[in-house]
Amino acid sequence: MKLINWGARSNNRMEPTCRWLCCRVITARGSFGTLGSSTTIGMQPTPNVSRADVERVARREFSPELFAQVIAILDEYTDRERDRVQLATLKLAAGNLQELRRYVEWAKCDWRDVLGPAEYPRYEKKMFSIEKLSPEERQKIIDADWKQYSDWLTK
Repeated sequence: MKLINWGARSNNRMEPTCRWLCCRVITARGSFGTLGSSTTIGMQPTPNVSRADVERVARREFSPELFAQVIAILDEYTDRERDRVQLATLKLAAGNLQELRRYVEWAKCDWRDVLGPAEYPRYEKKMFSIEKLSPEERQKIIDADWKQYSDWLTK
């Protein structure tokens, strides 16, 4: 994968500078609550999160004096799946303000670039060869990804 951003101009044409350029091959997803689990082979659960979750995790991941700044950075992302994407950027940043800025910029380019590594890290690493795995092996990856995300969200 290559890091590219399609925002810079050079010679009157768009030049790449910051987003992930890759194909996204995602299986059908089920919608489950925050602590739910997938019961159908091959379905990836999606977290049902809110602004309250974003604020709670921001307070947990960053010092109190940085809270307002963290929220301001997160609020630069206003596109689809806002709360979910903001939580993904918090997870990937792991308490680092510079990393948070970087992941918010990635999300502004393509929100899937933060959801994959935050919510589905094992699946994303195998996504181009996932069909070679048995349904049971795929489900183990999906379940492990869901557990790691749920554990992180609720710690």
